[in-house]
Amino acid sequence: LLTKAKGLEITGNKVNTCAPVFLNIGKLNTLLNAANASMIAGKNDDAIAKSDELLAMAPDLPNPMVIKAVALANKGDLDNAVKNIEAAAAIDEQHKPKIELVKIQALSAQAGASLQKKDFDAAIAKYGEIAKMKPGEATTYYNLSLAYGNKGDYNQALVSLEKAIALKPGDAEFMERKKQIEAMLDKALNQELKLGK
Repeated sequence: LLTKAKGLEITGNKVNTCAPVFLNIGKLNTLLNAANASMIAGKNDDAIAKSDELLAMAPDLPNPMVIKAVALANKGDLDNAVKNIEAAAAIDEQHKPKIELVKIQALSAQAGASLQKKDFDAAIAKYGEIAKMKPGEATTYYNLSLAYGNKGDYNQALVSLEKAIALKPGDAEFMERKKQIEAMLDKALNQELKLGK
């Protein structure tokens, strides 16, 4: 059992009483495992609710903050995700490297949501932010290429894809996408030539 109680302040003749709250470690572990399982399964709202329940019982426990941060990041809630992961890192420094990962996950979720709404400029901006944070990640440039391609900017799509290929040479999916973009670019150029006649 853990106890949760505020420290006593004694000044002068004043007497303060202590009302400890006893926590059941088994219950905490069960709830922590359930929150983690929900987060892994993509049940982000459930993971957040379970994390909040844990934090109500043990507010200085960093693991529920990490789970909540990842679940919020999966939903694209950058500000609250960062707030939670930074709180966890303030309690336990081993979580500091996760701050950047949580930011990237939240930006990626936002970019994906923008793509679904066909807001290609917003998706491009988010993938661009990720590329600045982690410039050696080939998948980011591939996703950037997809966003440019959907926008119809095949030149930029090809430029982004070339960066992905340079980082991960010989990737079959990247090479196939390059053929597709080159074909779309040729088609667009031929269309422009026909219109110019």
